[in-house]
Amino acid sequence: MYPIVRRRAVNELVTEKETILEVNTLTFDDAASVTYVFQQVYPDIPHVTAISKDVSINVFIESISTTSVTLGTSAITDGPIHIHVIYIGE
Repeated sequence: MYPIVRRRAVNELVTEKETILEVNTLTFDDAASVTYVFQQVYPDIPHVTAISKDVSINVFIESISTTSVTLGTSAITDGPIHIHVIYIGE
């Protein structure tokens, strides 16, 4: 049951915490691993998600720091990998 007064949905992040976002597309060039150096400065290790447009390729994080992330794939690929880097402070 809905409340008497319905509010509009808010389709955006609402926070007063420090928030840093970064989105990019990487090309592997017939490789199974690539290191991406962050464009932003992160005070702590950010959350990273990565996905391949090719559904038969799995993407995983091999290593991560405050300055870069090394991504690996389940097979050698030359397709695009989409990466999202997100930091939300404490």
